[in-house]
Amino acid sequence: MTDLVGSVRQFVAPERVDLTFDRKASAVRSLDKGLVAGVGVVDITPRPGVPKGGYAAMSNFGNGFRTRLRVRSFYIYQEGGEPVVIVQADLHAGSSIIRDKVAERVAEKTNIESNNICMTCTHTHAGPGQLLDSDFYNAFASNKPGLDVQLYEFVVDKIVESVLAAYEDRKPAKLATGKIDVWHATRNRSLIPHLSNPGKVDKTNIYDAINPNLYMIRIDQKNADGVFYPRAAISSFSIHGTSVPVAEKSNNADVWAYISGGLQSKISQHYDAPWSAVHGAFQGTHGDIAPNIKEGQAGFVESRRLGLDIADKAWTLFQSLEGDLCDCVNLGSAIREVDFYNEAVKYPGSIASRPVVGTALTAGAFENETPFLYHAPLFKHGSSSARWLFTQGEHGHKRWVGSYLQLLVLPKKEFPHNRQLQVLTIGDFMMLALPFEVSVEAGRRLVDSVGRVLGAVNGDKKEVFVTSLANGYTGYAVTPEEYARQYYEGGHTIYGPKTTPFLADQFAKLTSDWLIQGDFADLPHHKALTFKVCRYFEKQAPDELLVASALGVPTYHAGEESCWRFSFFERPPKELDFSIPLVRLECRDEKGLWVPLLIDGEEVDDQGYDVGLYATDVVDNSGRVKYQAVWYNPRLATVGTESSIYRFVYSDQINSNEITSAEFLGATD
Repeated sequence: MTDLVGSVRQFVAPERVDLTFDRKASAVRSLDKGLVAGVGVVDITPRPGVPKGGYAAMSNFGNGFRTRLRVRSFYIYQEGGEPVVIVQADLHAGSSIIRDKVAERVAEKTNIESNNICMTCTHTHAGPGQLLDSDFYNAFASNKPGLDVQLYEFVVDKIVESVLAAYEDRKPAKLATGKIDVWHATRNRSLIPHLSNPGKVDKTNIYDAINPNLYMIRIDQKNADGVFYPRAAISSFSIHGTSVPVAEKSNNADVWAYISGGLQSKISQHYDAPWSAVHGAFQGTHGDIAPNIKEGQAGFVESRRLGLDIADKAWTLFQSLEGDLCDCVNLGSAIREVDFYNEAVKYPGSIASRPVVGTALTAGAFENETPFLYHAPLFKHGSSSARWLFTQGEHGHKRWVGSYLQLLVLPKKEFPHNRQLQVLTIGDFMMLALPFEVSVEAGRRLVDSVGRVLGAVNGDKKEVFVTSLANGYTGYAVTPEEYARQYYEGGHTIYGPKTTPFLADQFAKLTSDWLIQGDFADLPHHKALTFKVCRYFEKQAPDELLVASALGVPTYHAGEESCWRFSFFERPPKELDFSIPLVRLECRDEKGLWVPLLIDGEEVDDQGYDVGLYATDVVDNSGRVKYQAVWYNPRLATVGTESSIYRFVYSDQINSNEITSAEFLGATD
């Protein structure tokens, strides 16, 4: 009843918050010589109880984590210019209100200008929602509406921490860029719209109609001994973060956990470097691209298989770049905020004057369909959801949800319209960053548009690529031909069939202006925005009388992923920080002492793939919550491990002690 009252209140008289942003000039003049680079990694895993973003109304509240959510920031600076900072976040999307606030805060302590920072994402559908830059998507991208201010501040703080860490980590560096094709890890989930594009042939199948390119920037740093060692890789690849099913309640980075972690492990095992390697991988043109999971087998087994396969390809590319490393690269950046509403007024017909939601959007994407609606008349993708009469309006073939009633129910002011478009150059790469989910063919048209501009200026040849959902969220961008078929992606192209041509023109202008002016930020010096709010991430002061305690003996559970589970009571999630290490496995050594369990030289703990932590609905009389720590795939420990006696160790962060489980024998079935 309380939830119902809260939902009604949120709709009728929502609480609002005002946010302000100031674009500040950087306060530091760099004295670094040559090429320098640095890396900063920070955990952003939220505590249980926060709505997850990505699956709209079908999303769940997070109940813990299976793999960690992280922010990885990369600082690159060449003497005499401006730096480039790429922020890679395990989130559903970038967000301009996060990017702008981070830029404002780091400018006070660094040489980083606002145009230098790009916030990319993995587009995992298993991270927190309530962080986007419009009321519309904060309401409909997850299962609850509103901007969670406490969560927003938490994420901003963490990203600022990671950027400053990258800045402080800077050392003389060498850099190389390259790409490799990755096949069979993805497939096109909307083949019929894709084949509607000129030049596509019917024999094209779902495995060919993809963007196979994995782009990489390799960074080596100079150590105190004068030797350069591998430090990081930054990658872009096109794959939806949907290999884990909608029913999964844990926070996790989906396939991206394995893409990033798999390459990190390969680098660390191959090179005797004085630091840990970092791999930040983010989206490409994934709009119509799904992970190539086996039919009906969405989950962590398939996610791991695909992610590690992609990581293997990334490792091949990483090694191949060793001979191309250089200590002098061209860097550049430009960003422009474009008001789509103003552009529609200034240039009638260039873009729809207001967003509209199509029935195909509400039916859901292929393999993640909305129950009932996906097969309902007027909603089912294709001939049912596309209009074939009266298609001359600014939204063309789109069948509107609720017809013209939508204009009243979904106010124009709540949609995203001030959109940040950005170009960054790093060596031979030029990255086009935009807040849309871009289809494969739409991405090619954006690249071609910018390529023509570059080619007209001294024959400049850059490897141009697109990263989707950078610096915000605005739904999809598909080609006019794809849009006319009104599959999910077209129904979610809220600015109509001219979205991609409009974006292509905007990026051509942005690139042309950058070539003439050099680095710039065409952004307001001050912004004041207001948002509807929600409060799920609020933290409570810890009850000093509550103490964690183990509950019973760990139990073994067979299944697709066999596992051991350890239950214990601990204070409620709102009193805890889930972004720190909490659970690890230990084993007895030959002397009978407890030591960290290692597999392939890496500790088995909640920083990897196979240790999760979850809150349950069970609460004891003192108010403590029952939690489960889970060790998945314990059979991996039988390879090269002499011990078969294990235990869980949980860190009680409030009382600064550790809770251990009873010892248990490794699984043998």
